[in-house]
Amino acid sequence: MRNRSQNRRNRRRQDDSEDEGRDDHMSSSGPPPEWDGEQIPFLDYQIKAILWLATTKAKPRTRGPLLLQKLSKTPFEAVKHLARDSSWMTSEKKGEELLALMNKPVNFGDDQDEDLFSSLANIVPPSSRKR
Repeated sequence: MRNRSQNRRNRRRQDDSEDEGRDDHMSSSGPPPEWDGEQIPFLDYQIKAILWLATTKAKPRTRGPLLLQKLSKTPFEAVKHLARDSSWMTSEKKGEELLALMNKPVNFGDDQDEDLFSSLANIVPPSSRKR
């Protein structure tokens, strides 16, 4: 009789731990997106990273370093200095700051001035342009 009740308790504990593991796995957003700057455009990576930041269970202080670890080649080279920046490493918004830095035209973001000039060139007729 005593063994039966002990077996029931052990089964309940095992079932509870299996349920907890399954819940964590199913609600996790997985690892941060990888990016090497070659396979997909920055805009697509940026969207995936923003979605990951919004859905991850990772602590805010670890999100930036996790994103940084998944960069490779040119993107990693461009921002790896952040790992040695004490103000960035102590920030609670490292992930957002990393994406903002990457989005600058000097890095991978669109040059909005260039887009503006292109749009203006399409609007202004060629005959009215100065030579």
